[in-house]
Amino acid sequence: MLNRNKSKSVPESVNREGLVLIDGAEQRVNLDEIMVQLGVEWTVRFHQEDFLQVERIFSSNDVFTHFNLGQTIHRVGKTYALVPIVRSDKIPLVNYAQAIVVTCTKVIIETDYSAFSDKDYAHSLPNIQSKSDLEREMCKRYCLSRNLSKAEVLATPVTLTEFSC
Repeated sequence: MLNRNKSKSVPESVNREGLVLIDGAEQRVNLDEIMVQLGVEWTVRFHQEDFLQVERIFSSNDVFTHFNLGQTIHRVGKTYALVPIVRSDKIPLVNYAQAIVVTCTKVIIETDYSAFSDKDYAHSLPNIQSKSDLEREMCKRYCLSRNLSKAEVLATPVTLTEFSC
């Protein structure tokens, strides 16, 4: 079935089915429908402990800086839902009831770790406040999830995305 509400900036290769927590129950849904309900382009998922930190950052600032390994689909001016992962699995279980709707205000695509300044880390997670922190966290997140070696992770450029609410 063709979904006319599908995001134009999200590649077709992105899995559009997901597991979500709705009224305490796990349900498999079409994510495009959730995006339309939330009025967003797509989501940015965080492990629960990182999501709690994102909430804390937004409680005192209107800006949050996020780092990805490699490329990103985030585009300046588009809105996104920052959401917590309730359970990690092949298809993660996500809670959209806790979504923080934000606008992307800045993207720096595929940059070397050393290119970022203190200013770039100022509104990031507390555990990512320097180049060495960023390298450690990228290895922690991507060595397991993408089955990459530490050398592969550190050789892959990083993308910075800034969000505002």
